Amino acid sequence: MAPRTERARLAFTVFDETDRLWSAILSLIDEGIDIGQLCIISNEDQKAALVVSLRGDKFAGRLAQLVPLVQSMKPCPWLAHSRSVLATSGPVLSRLNGSDCGIEHGAPLPKAIATLRESIACIPALGVTGLIVNSRDPGQQSLATRTLLEHSLHWVTTHEFVSVSGREKCSTA
Repeated sequence: MAPRTERARLAFTVFDETDRLWSAILSLIDEGIDIGQLCIISNEDQKAALVVSLRGDKFAGRLAQLVPLVQSMKPCPWLAHSRSVLATSGPVLSRLNGSDCGIEHGAPLPKAIATLRESIACIPALGVTGLIVNSRDPGQQSLATRTLLEHSLHWVTTHEFVSVSGREKCSTA
């Protein structure tokens, strides 16, 4: 039996303004990114601001696509000591938690996951909202990165994970 190989390509950035975040998310959805490929990272105050920003008319026709991203937010498991960092529950959060990558409990995390987690842990202090996009292929990764760069006023980092029979190999760009 041949080893099973799976790739995950993550793009991450932060947003100062909720309208820029929602515009980026809607652009990604319009380009074929599924809502399950997205993960919002924020603190409680930012989550409240996200909810308030959806109450206006600007995004009224698209609420069904946006609301689930906020409703499913929960504390980041690896930051159990700080319940102030919240993330959209789903496949992206599972990957960052190491639970779907074949990483054994207590085993060291790949450097790229550890680096991304460190960035996420800083979000409450920075007063920004993060967005992670999990791309299915290199073309979608390029699209996601370009879209995030167009909408965010900050840097975008990309991370690629290769899992072969439960063993992780990673690269960061």
